[in-house]
Formats: sequence, C-alpha cells, structure tokens
Amino acid sequence: MEATEADHRANLIGRQDLAMRAQLVRGYAHDRLGGVSSGGRIAHEVNRWAAEHGHQALLARSHLQLSWFFNMIGDTPAQLEHALRGLECLDEHAPARIRADHLQALAGALITNGSYAEAGSRFQMAEDLATRSGDVHLQIKVLNNRAFGEVVAGNAQAAMDIADRMLALAAMHDVPLEITALDTVASAQMALGRYFEAEQTLLRAVERSFGSRGTNGEPEAQILLTLAETQRLLGAIGRARATLARCMSACEEGGLAGVRVGALREQAELLAMEGNYRAAYELHKVFHAESEALRSVERDARTRTLQAAFETDEARRESLRFREMSLRDPLTGLYNRRFVDEEVDAALRDWAIGGSPLSIALLDLDHFKKVNDAFSHAVGDAVLKQVAEVLTRAMNEPAFAARMGGEEFLLVMPHTSREQAISRCEVARLLLRSHDWSTLIGDFLVTASFGVTFASSSRSNRSALLAAADRNLYAAKRAGRDRAVSDLI
Repeated sequence: MEATEADHRANLIGRQDLAMRAQLVRGYAHDRLGGVSSGGRIAHEVNRWAAEHGHQALLARSHLQLSWFFNMIGDTPAQLEHALRGLECLDEHAPARIRADHLQALAGALITNGSYAEAGSRFQMAEDLATRSGDVHLQIKVLNNRAFGEVVAGNAQAAMDIADRMLALAAMHDVPLEITALDTVASAQMALGRYFEAEQTLLRAVERSFGSRGTNGEPEAQILLTLAETQRLLGAIGRARATLARCMSACEEGGLAGVRVGALREQAELLAMEGNYRAAYELHKVFHAESEALRSVERDARTRTLQAAFETDEARRESLRFREMSLRDPLTGLYNRRFVDEEVDAALRDWAIGGSPLSIALLDLDHFKKVNDAFSHAVGDAVLKQVAEVLTRAMNEPAFAARMGGEEFLLVMPHTSREQAISRCEVARLLLRSHDWSTLIGDFLVTASFGVTFASSSRSNRSALLAAADRNLYAAKRAGRDRAVSDLI
C-alpha cells in the first residue's frame, strides 16, 4: 500500500523516476508474496524505462530484480545475465549494502550456473564491504549466503568454517539467527557427518519458527524435513517418524507439493532402514510419480509466468527460449530425456515410412563414482561438462548427444547404419580416453562403455530400442568396460 501511494504521489508531482522506483518496490513485494509474473512484468517495464531515460540507479535495480525473477522460474542463464548487467550499471559510489546485494546476487547466479570459484570471489568482496560498513545484519546475511554456496559446491569444511564465523558474530552482538541461517549451519554439519549437532541446530530452528506463531509455511516444513533426515541418519527412527508426520501435516495444510515430494522420499528411506523393503519400494514409486507430475506442473507454470510477465513479441521469444531450455540438461547443456522421447519417436516414424536407418547408443562412464568420492561432486560435475563437449564433437548433425541422468548418456544417430554407428562410438570412446583430464582429476582416466543398437522389425518402438541398447551396454560392462557392444542382427 505504501509503494502504491508513493507511486500515485510521484505521478501527481511529475516525478516519473520516483514513480518507477515505487513500482519496483511494489514488484519486489509481488515477488515475495508469490505474484512472480506481476513482479517480473513490473521489473521489465521499469528496466525498459530506465534504459530509455539513462537512469542508471533504476537500471541497476531493475536488472537485480529481473535476476531474482529468472531464478524463481528456473532460467539460470538469464538470471546470471541480469545479475552481471545490474552490477555493471551500479554507480561506483553506491552504498555498501546496495553493492553487497548486487555482489551476492551475482554470486548466487554463478552458483546456479556451476561457477563456484567465481562465486566465492564475489562473496568475499561482499563480505569485505559488509565488514567495512560495520553493519552486523549485513555481515550475517553475506556469511549465511556464502556458507550455503559452499554447501552447494560440496565444500563442507569451508561451509562449516564460514558458518562458525556467522555463529560467533551473531553471539557477539546478541543477534538471533533466522531459520534460514540455522538451516545453513545444519546443512554444513550434516555434510560433515555431525548429525547430533545438526539435530540440535534444527531443533532450535523449529522452536523459533513454530513456538511463537504456530505457522506452517514452506520454510518451516522444509526445516522439519531436514530434521527428519538428520534423525534418520542418527538412527533415531522414532523421532524421525514423528518429525516427518509433522512435516506431512504442514504440507497438507499449506499445499506444499514440493516439500511433500521430498517427504515421501524420506518416508521410503525410513521404511528401507527398518528393513521393510517392499513398502519402501511401493512408496518410492509414489514419490517418483508425484515428482514427475510436479516437474510437469512447474514447467507449465513457468511458461505461463513468462507469458504473463512479457506480453510482447519479446515475450514470445522468451517463451521459445524457455521451451528450448526445458529440453536441455541444466548441467551439461545437452538435450534431456524429454527431447530424446520426442526426437526418437519422430526418427522411428521416418524409419517406418522411408526405411532410413536409425541407430542409437547408450553409454555409461566407467567407475565414475570414484571421481566423486576422490575429488568431490563439484569436480565430478566439471568432468560431466567436459564429457558433454567431447560427445558433441563426436556427433555430426542430425546426430546428437543427450544426458539421460547421472553419468549415463545417449547418442541418437538418424540416417546411420549399424556399422557407421559403431564407428562413431569408437571415435567418441577414443576421444574420451585421450582427452586431457589432468587439470581436473590428475592421472585418473575417464572411459565409457557403449551399448549400440538400431531400428529393426523387433526394435520398432522407443522402449524396445532403448531396452536393446541397455542390454548391450551391460554386456560391454561385463566384457571389461571401455568398449562398444552392438546387436549382431
């Protein structure tokens, strides 16, 4: 209401810049209250006005809010682009809090795009600014975000060191930590296997969150889910089950589908830990079905949000770009399973009508778990990105590589015979084997096993084709790995 009144008064006195500033505040409120499309539309309109009128402060702020908007709808490249442009537009004399906000937004965008080292340097710059300003609340905010970034990057000890500094600073100035900060501390403790400490931290968060308000919002439900997982890892099955029941109740009351999906998975884990594998398996199927349904709903909602936020020709371009993004794996940039399903079905129709050969190959990286265990998941992700680049080089259009999940990939090769497909897979296999991995994993060798197959009367649909490729892949594994195995006929 205050922002709306400020907007009205600014228009009365002819100060359009102040009206635009008030609109940005209103857009920020819309974002935080769930009106993502309204917030995005307002930020876009202000951004366009600021660019036309050369208003740098509004341009910087509107880019910052657009970065938040694109983060909320899952478009991480656009999130990074606007975070960078917002910082570039910022006046060099901007107050420490504003500059720190921009640096943190950029660091967050770098994290979601997998650039952890670059994110760390921006967080350090934000922390230096906060320290020099003497603003304790700002320092705590930066330390919390930086610690969480290290958790995401897989650097548990670094995350704990930063979290300890945050705890000490809060205690020194008698500042109670928000539940999000306590959740970050617990995440670092869990990553280090300090489950008892994590449980105590999360119990503090639950007491603080539910004690005075009795609220059932998403942050509170997520805290309960994390607490249940911690208690399970401690072996406290009874406590975990009781906490999970509270979490499910909060999900039902608040309509929190995303947290509910996580709670279903945790329930399955509890059943398996108790030895009730049949019930765990059945519940895991429910979790998988609800997870897929939720992803589909979220994709549609994001597309509608984009259309509502940008009702222009640019909006249609954004929607098309978002559809392209929805067909790609966010880590490697390769096409994903959804794209594979569409393209393989289309290629099979072409094969059935015209007889043009179609071959595919499933490939799985050999002993990839050793990379994650020895070097960290962040390094493993970097390896997967380079694997994707190698596979892309080995394919010529219309052939393409896709990521099926984990360390499993698919090569789809239209107009390619069995012999040609085997030859292409050999090229890809040798390129992977000879690639210079030393900067990431030293002397560790990355190899892959390939299962090659082709469309035929007995493999005339996608399921049969993928099943044949899968059988040949496991035959390659059993034969010693680092090889390609194909159908004989």
